[in-house]
Amino acid sequence: METFVIILITVSATLASPQRTINDQTWSKFKQTHNKEYSTKTEEVKRLAIFRENLSKIEAHNTRFKNGEVTYFKAMNKFSDLTTDEFLAFINRNKLTKQEKNYQNLKKINSTKIEQYESQVDWRSNGLVSEVKNEAACSSSWSFSAIGAVEGQLALKTNQLTSLSEQNLIDCSADFGNNGCNGGFATNAYSYVSQQGIMSENDYPYEGKSNVCRFDASKSVTTVTGYYDIDANDEISLQNTIAMMGPVAATVEATEELQFYSGGILLDEKCNNKVPDLNHGVLVVGYGTKDENDFWIIKNSWGSKWGEEGYYRLVRNHGNNCGIATSATLPIL
Repeated sequence: METFVIILITVSATLASPQRTINDQTWSKFKQTHNKEYSTKTEEVKRLAIFRENLSKIEAHNTRFKNGEVTYFKAMNKFSDLTTDEFLAFINRNKLTKQEKNYQNLKKINSTKIEQYESQVDWRSNGLVSEVKNEAACSSSWSFSAIGAVEGQLALKTNQLTSLSEQNLIDCSADFGNNGCNGGFATNAYSYVSQQGIMSENDYPYEGKSNVCRFDASKSVTTVTGYYDIDANDEISLQNTIAMMGPVAATVEATEELQFYSGGILLDEKCNNKVPDLNHGVLVVGYGTKDENDFWIIKNSWGSKWGEEGYYRLVRNHGNNCGIATSATLPIL
């Protein structure tokens, strides 16, 4: 009997050991990949526990994906050591209630005048979209959204794609209603650019934190003369605009479903499409259909290791999911 017990203990330890080793290897790779460092051992133990819990949740979700219950799958990424509440706190820093100052006349696109549009569009293949960028710990998605839209219009005008400076907006557009790493509006960004101009990424590189304004007018690349406010809540108007005029800046409600999104067509039942809930700026660079499921192609600002190489596909023509068409704008150069 004693021998039998000892054998059971030995077998159990043998089975448990590989799992413990795999977890250790996964944790080490995660820290190395995302340059994670923790101030104390206690903090690292806490983060490891969160990491393991998130891994369990992701595996459960992906089982639902394999069973055809959801249309998107998840994977561990740079947010893997954050709780849901911590992730949402980061996202919700983008929320602002201060109204933008209308330095330019508001110009609206009337979708009823546009009768035909392409069935699928992807402006990445036409030289209107710069490389995927990373806002890091600074909640500055509004600046990436606005800059992406300006980059697209500038490329259409000049036949040359120039990466422009989000840091320029973060540091210099507070007087126009923005709040650096704590939120802002694309329309406020357009207003700033219309008055001051905007520098290139090379001349004013990204730092991931608010700093003093160092704008140099002699190095300004372009200005903005106004912007279109696309018909609110109208996905057809958004589609028409993208098809005819290029990538569009939009604001969505990001929920915990985006924390570990890795691929597929996101249908988020948790998000809303009302202005008070919108908390994340994005760039809509195209749209398409797969297996009869319509989707938007969205450029995010969380680096190329997140999602589909920095992008995600959001369900299209499904009740304005997550508010993709609630507050979409296009600058006029």
